[in-house]
Amino acid sequence: GNHMERHTYNHSAYKLLAIITDFLLAYLSCKLSYWVVFGLERVNEDHYLSFFIIFSLLWICLAGFNNLYKQEFIFSFEVLINRFPYTLVAQVVFTLLYAFYLTQYSFSDKFILFAIIYSGVSIFFVRFVLILGYKYRRLLHKNFKVVVVGGGGTVDDLISFFSDVRINALRYDEFNEIAYAGDGLFDDEHIYNFKAFCLENDISEIYFALPVQNTSILEDLIDFADNHNIYFKKVKDVKEFEKSENRFIYL
Repeated sequence: GNHMERHTYNHSAYKLLAIITDFLLAYLSCKLSYWVVFGLERVNEDHYLSFFIIFSLLWICLAGFNNLYKQEFIFSFEVLINRFPYTLVAQVVFTLLYAFYLTQYSFSDKFILFAIIYSGVSIFFVRFVLILGYKYRRLLHKNFKVVVVGGGGTVDDLISFFSDVRINALRYDEFNEIAYAGDGLFDDEHIYNFKAFCLENDISEIYFALPVQNTSILEDLIDFADNHNIYFKKVKDVKEFEKSENRFIYL
């Protein structure tokens, strides 16, 4: 109990930071666009101010819907590169819908174009730099440890990959018998033991290389990782692993 409490991590802090940063960048992008288009003239200032706020809140809602604020995704290059474009396209569609159909005010086309470009570039760039900084900070951390869950060739390959890049990788094979020989259903005790193992060993990342019949087990482990600031990734094989974000992380 005490050990668990000591490791309890307020995972909403990073999420809140990401949301506030994105909101400010979207809002400032609108202000910059207004200044570029109108200079020091004050054209329909109140109408444009309402646009700034709606535009910024819209981005937060769409990014949230696309899981860009979910703890295990906030610091993932893979998710940023895969999901950011969809979020941006949705932002464009809803912004145009609002500007041309859902409000009686008229806005400058040039202003809307600049707001979308500035916000898209700045939000992507800032998140990219934050991820890079976060990954390097974790790698420089002396106690950086990963655990690879499973058995067989995939796990051997992962362990050797991590040892090549001088990362302390632990093997966890307590689940193997159930996953490969049994019914594939883990009981609460197995799950509890694994969580305790992660906390006792101060694990930073979990790589899960086992077939799972029951997806609620995975959701439970992802929530656990989420709450303790541990990165979680399900890995089918090493080729998939090397193709994903990790080549960026372990430069």
